[in-house]
Amino acid sequence: MTNLLFFHETLLDEHFSQTDLGILYKAIPFEQLSATIPSPRGLVTGQGRKSWFDVRGGIGLMILKHVM
Repeated sequence: MTNLLFFHETLLDEHFSQTDLGILYKAIPFEQLSATIPSPRGLVTGQGRKSWFDVRGGIGLMILKHVM
């Protein structure tokens, strides 16, 4: 087992925050945006297929699809 000075997640977070996508992620207020958008009807009523993403994840996916 290798003894690292930093945890893998810490290194990954530091590297991600320096990328263009990481900078964009920090600039978008996901919590505030998701609070203003109502949950999908299927999530509220329990009918239909369970959604893969919550509202916050859906916003992130829309932005990611546009960026990539």
